[in-house]
Order: sequence, then structure tokens, then C-alpha cells
Amino acid sequence: MSYNTYDLNSKINYLNSKLIPIVPSPSHVLDVVDTIIVEDGLATGSNTTITPVEVSLTNGTTTDYLSITPNAILIDSITTNASTNITWNNIVQTNGTHSNTTAWDSSSLSDGINTTIIRPDQININDSINFIITTPNQISLFDDGINTTTIQANTTNYTNGIDSVNIYPSLIQVNSGGGSAILAGNVLNIQGNLDVDCQIFNTHIDFTSSLGVVANSLTSGNWSGSCSKINTTSDNSTSTCYIPFQKTTAGNASQLYVDDVTGPLTYKPSTGVLTATTFSGNATTASTASVATTITSTLSSGSSTWYPTFVAGAGNQSILFNSGVGSLSYSGSGVLSCATFSGALNGLASTATTAANVLTVSDNSATTCYIPFIKSVAGASTPLYVDDTTGVLSYIPSTGVLNAPAMTSTTFTGALTGNATTSTTSTTASNVNLATTANTAVYTLGTTLSIAGVASTSFKNSNIIFTGTSNTVSILALTLTQINGEYNLGIYNSGSGNVTFQTNLGTNIRTTYSSNYTIPPATYGLMNIRVLTINALTVYVVSINQLT
Repeated sequence: MSYNTYDLNSKINYLNSKLIPIVPSPSHVLDVVDTIIVEDGLATGSNTTITPVEVSLTNGTTTDYLSITPNAILIDSITTNASTNITWNNIVQTNGTHSNTTAWDSSSLSDGINTTIIRPDQININDSINFIITTPNQISLFDDGINTTTIQANTTNYTNGIDSVNIYPSLIQVNSGGGSAILAGNVLNIQGNLDVDCQIFNTHIDFTSSLGVVANSLTSGNWSGSCSKINTTSDNSTSTCYIPFQKTTAGNASQLYVDDVTGPLTYKPSTGVLTATTFSGNATTASTASVATTITSTLSSGSSTWYPTFVAGAGNQSILFNSGVGSLSYSGSGVLSCATFSGALNGLASTATTAANVLTVSDNSATTCYIPFIKSVAGASTPLYVDDTTGVLSYIPSTGVLNAPAMTSTTFTGALTGNATTSTTSTTASNVNLATTANTAVYTLGTTLSIAGVASTSFKNSNIIFTGTSNTVSILALTLTQINGEYNLGIYNSGSGNVTFQTNLGTNIRTTYSSNYTIPPATYGLMNIRVLTINALTVYVVSINQLT
């Protein structure tokens, strides 16, 4: 203990009250009742206290402390944050997180995480994950609680929780994946769940209780002796297996080999397929060659008939042919024969009589096409011709124009461009009927005269009747007209005043009259409109005449 204040007189009076007169004796014994306190008188707090059950020393400066009692000695250092406690059966030492305990039956050392425990029959070293246990007859090492190494007087064992290795004075045993191998002084024993058990002795190899014995010797990987039988196991998997072979003729001590790198000879149990880069010899009963890339062919000519081969579809298929009536056949003279052809035909079909299901394809391009024709009336084996050199008969799909130097027909329907030399009536081509007259002209708003042509023809007749008082046409609206087309408008003035046509009727419209043209009441007139291309410009030429 320590005192923070110091009163010498009080302490002396206190001690005097406790003193018992001492009678000098030969033993010089100082008897004190209760407690003796000894201080240094410097007010440092350092003191010594003696009681009937304890002697304590305190260093007031550092507050280090020593206590001696009948059953313990305590040394406590606040300066170093360490202490030592000695009892009748152990010693405990601590320093921060580190501790060391020594007892009559064990000793323990710890840094807060790692621990070492020493007992008369065991030493245990533990880092909270891995640990080592040492006993008089065994050392055990645990790696992460899974991998274990055990060393005993007569064996060493290694395990990762699944596989293991056991080393004994007389043998070594390896256990992995359900199989095991044992190496003893005179035998190597190999076992497995699906494998053939094998024992290799000094003088022979024994496959499962004497079934298949290789006798005499086993040196440098070569067998000497005989083997009459071996165990086999069923395998129908999709694995690729390699076929063993030997390099010499039949006999003893023949080494087995497999080719697993250069176009290997392999076998797949699940499909029954045997694979090799090249087969040599006759496949007398084979119907398919699943991955063959070449076959042997022989040159042949003459008039014999042969039948081309074919397959039923993609993938590994049998090679087929048909030799029935009308079947596809080929002769040495270069003739391919068949009862019926379906599809495009290039070349000559010398004996073909019909071409069924002729394929047609839409074509609206600007390409010039040639019209096929025949030189005689319809009949068998009549070839088709086209004229592509002399005044060609041709057709342009994009415009619908048929071109020819001269044409003969009873009737034509549609627009006609060019000259019809043998026609009898037409404004631009004789014997061409103009389109049916229609009342398609409309006069609106007192100024605009609208005339619609027909998209499929370049000729059109229309008529209109003007009523009311005077009418003036200052705008001519034209629709559905074609270049080189001609359109006529019949006019009757049923009004009470004149119908006047101005000279400026619209863009690109040119009139043959130089001043306004009038049609009096109760009078007929004719307007003629021609659509021409002049200097790359589409021009509408309009003329008007009064009819008497």
C-alpha cells in the first residue's frame, strides 16, 4: 500500500500505541501488535507494510508492488504491465496479451492467439487453426484441421480427409479414390473399385487369386513367362479408347503399345465406332464409311450403262443407287438419261418433248429483253428462237414498251409510240382508235380548266359545256399526261357571253394563238393539247379553234 500524505508525528504516536514493552531476551525478538509500516520519510509513497499475514512493498514512484503471504507471492509491475504470481502449485506470469503458467502438472505459454501447453505426457502447440500434439509414443500434425500427419513408433500416416498414405516398417499403403496400392517387401498389391486386383511378387504377377499368372521373372518392365487369361470389365461409355497392339509376331514377352497421337486407332464403346486415318483392305460387309474422305475409283468407258450414286440425307449415310425403269443412268458415250427432269436445265435435252412446271421470275427492270418465237406451227420438238441482231423484237419491263421495226396484228390495246405504217386513221398514227370520249374536263372558280388524261394511254378525248354569263380560262391544269401524248377537248358555249382563253395558262404551257381567243355563245370549239419534249423540257402545246 502507499500513502499520499505524510504526518510523522501521527505515525509515531500510532506506532507507540502499538508497541508493547520489550523485555530484552536472548533471541532479540521484536513483537508488534497488528501492523508495522516503514516509509522513507520523503513523501514519495514508497513504503513497507508488515502484518501478521502479509509483507508488502510499494514503490510509490512507479507503483510497482510486491506482496508476500503464507500461500502466494505476487510481483506486480505497473511500469511494464507485467506480473508474476507464485502459489504452492503454480507460477503465473503475464505481460500484456502474453501469459505463461507453470504448474506442478503442466506448463502453458500464450500470446493471446498461439498457445503451447506442456504436460508430463504431452506437448500441444496450437495457433487456433493448425496444431501439433506430441506424446511419448506419437507426434500428430494437423493442417487446418483437415490434413493430418501422424508419426508413431512403428508407422507414419498422412491424410487429407479423403486420401491417405500409411508407412509401416514392412509396407507402404496408398489409398485414393476408392482404390489402394500396397508395397511390401516381396509384393506390390493394386486394388480398385472397377479395376482388376493385381499382386506383383518376386517371381510372378497374380491377377485376382491366381487367375492370369505371369511366372518366372519381372525385370525392367518386361514380362517373361506366359499369361493365359485376364479379367475384363464391361464399358459402354462415350470415352475414346485406344486399341493395344504389338510390334512382333505372336510369342512370349511381347510388349503392348497404343497410338494416341498420330491419327490414332481408337474405339468408342457407346457407339461401336472404330476410327483410323486410313483403312486398307476389303470391307466385304460394310455398308457405311462414317468419316471416310476418299475412295478408290477405276477408269471405265464404252457403251455400258451405269447408275449414279446418292445418299438419303446429311450425316453418315449409306451410298444408294436406283436401276429401275426410268431411273437416272449414265453411259460411256456421255449421255445422262432420266424419265423426268425437275429444275433449271442448261444445255441440250436431245429427246425432251415437254418442259413441265416452267419457272417464271418477276422482272420489272430497265433491261432490254428479247421475245422468243418459233419458226413453224406448234408441234413436237419445236425449238425457241430470239432475234437480237436485225431490227430486234424486244421488250423493256420497266416501261412496258414493245419495240419492233414492223408489226402486224388484228387489234392493239394500250398506248402506241412510234409509227404504225399500215394503219388507216390516226392523228399521229393511222388506224389507231383514240380513247373513248369522257367528260373529265372541269371548270371551277371561274378561272381554272382541269383536264385529266389516262395513265395507260397517250390519247384522250374529253368535252365540256360552259354555262352562265361570260367565262374566262386563265389556268389550265393537266394531270395523267404522257410525253408524246395527245389530248382533245370538245367545247360548247351554252352561256350568254363569250368564253375567253388567255395566252398564259401555266408553267411550260405554250399556245399557238398570240392573243386571247374567244368562242361566242351557242358556238362549238376544239382545244388540242400535245405533250412534247423540247430541249430536254416537257412542253404542253395548246391550240384552240372555233368550229363553224
